[in-house]
Amino acid sequence: MKQSPSRSLIFIAFASFIGLGLFDGLFGVAWPSIKQTFGLTNDALGPFFVISMLSAVGASAIIGWLIERRGLAFVLIASFVLMAAGLLLMIGMPVWALFIAAAIIRSAGVGLLDGGMNTFAALAFRPRIVNWLHASFGVGTTIGSFLMTAVLAFDLSWRVGLGAMAAYMLLMGIAFIATRQRWVYTVADEKTADLPYAAVSNTKPHKQPVVIAGVLFFFLNTGLEAGVGTWAFTLLNEGRGIDIVKAGTWASLYWGAFTVGRILLGFIEQNQSRLIRIATVSALLGAILLWLNPAPIFNVISLMMIGIALAPIFPAQISLTPARVGQALSSRVVGYQVAAAAVGATVFPSIAGWLGDAWTLEAIPLLMVAIALGQLLLNEWLNRAGHTA
Repeated sequence: MKQSPSRSLIFIAFASFIGLGLFDGLFGVAWPSIKQTFGLTNDALGPFFVISMLSAVGASAIIGWLIERRGLAFVLIASFVLMAAGLLLMIGMPVWALFIAAAIIRSAGVGLLDGGMNTFAALAFRPRIVNWLHASFGVGTTIGSFLMTAVLAFDLSWRVGLGAMAAYMLLMGIAFIATRQRWVYTVADEKTADLPYAAVSNTKPHKQPVVIAGVLFFFLNTGLEAGVGTWAFTLLNEGRGIDIVKAGTWASLYWGAFTVGRILLGFIEQNQSRLIRIATVSALLGAILLWLNPAPIFNVISLMMIGIALAPIFPAQISLTPARVGQALSSRVVGYQVAAAAVGATVFPSIAGWLGDAWTLEAIPLLMVAIALGQLLLNEWLNRAGHTA
């Protein structure tokens, strides 16, 4: 049985994932301005994403070890300290290299929060609460996108948006310090745990097919999610000539649809395999529509279609992890999954930036089609193998 954390803890968990999502929505809209400030081209995002990813992956990979030795509360508090410090440093950096160095600190905090809170959620929350937790991430990305659009519309610096986000991180850090005694969970006895899947062996779980397949799926899923979210504004504004306010609004609606999808999913706890199949097919169709772009209105239609299709996938995977691998290994395997998600969210936007500069920005939606197709095919393989993704 899942534990039943208090409403206040659930609220704080949701607020933490709003904070986690702010940067993704904010940065995509801010990038053209940041690029201009530092005199960069689009391919400069590659090193930024790769270095940030390595920091987040490094933090995520040691989540199980850190929780076992220092406790979950320590991990969560440290995550917000690192994110706030990194953002404050990014605001003041005068050159791109130092901006990236500051981002390393922020990304380490992202890795700790993502892995730590997902571990707690997988073991303590019912599936619908996990869905709403991840809907909170979408709320954050939507707010971040609209916030930066408003900042730029009022002719303010992108640094103002980062400053507002840093303030939010500091407030969340205080909230976790105040509730630090309550961030604990109990691992059930494997003999009595409800395990509809064969539990993964305690020896070398990273070599088990179900773990490898799940990790690869997270890699593709978040690659598509971040790729679309990062480049939607630039594609619409610079590639297709749509004005700043409209392009920013449409990019924000991608995250808005993503959020609505996760909120609605919170009322559905059954047939997750069928739901993910429908979602992967719909995401592919939306990516194809974005690529073909038969008329300007289909920009926003396709973005919203992709957003709502991607919504259920990540939380459904996370909530199934304890059942799939056994509760004793959940923190370790969730760490692998979150690390893979960070890699995917870095690799594919970086490739998209390189393609956009080397060829054309219209290559970006074609890459999204390829990722969406790979995600669909992998999910079908997992289903045929007898493991519900």
